[in-house]
Order: sequence, then structure tokens, then C-alpha cells
Amino acid sequence: MLGYDLFKTKAKAAGVKDGPPLHVAASLVAACAAVTLHMPADVVFARYQSLDRGKASPAAVVVDLVRREGPMALLRGWTVALSRILPLMVIAVPMMEQVRQLFGLEYLD
Repeated sequence: MLGYDLFKTKAKAAGVKDGPPLHVAASLVAACAAVTLHMPADVVFARYQSLDRGKASPAAVVVDLVRREGPMALLRGWTVALSRILPLMVIAVPMMEQVRQLFGLEYLD
């Protein structure tokens, strides 16, 4: 929701009218940001859990992963994770905004 709110606030400050198109766009940006920020931790801890934990730390897993496969390895699975999160964000958040309006509340600021 932080990405959603930040994008929506910046767009409104730039003169974009608040409404369903802005809500969908903010949801798209928020989903992409959330997945991008989440994936490195997910990849590292998935690798860490598959190791003998006495022999490595999460930091050692990061160093080894980046050295062997490059920094983009930290985003492995990004597309799959986005395909899971994107429909939720693009449907649920704009729907929440419309339900708020239906009940006489304003859009989220």
C-alpha cells in the first residue's frame, strides 16, 4: 500500500484526476514495486533453507549467489510472483476505492 499511496499522491500533485484509471495505474506500480523489493529476500532465504545452516549465513548466500549467477539472480521468479500479486492489487484496491465512494467516503488520499 505504500507504493500505491506514494504513486497516487505524486500523480495527483502532477495534476492527474483522482478516479478509477489512477487507481488501476497506482495498483500496477505498487504491485511491481512490491515484487521487486520482495524477490531478493525470497530468493536468498529459499536458497538458505536448502543449505546445511551451520555452514552458511544468509549474507554468505547473497555473496555466493551474486558471484556465481550475477545480481539478476536475486530477481529470479519475479514474473511468476508478479502474476500472483498483480491481479489481486489491480482488482482489490480499485474496488476498495469504489466501495468507499459508494458508502459516501472519499477516495483515499
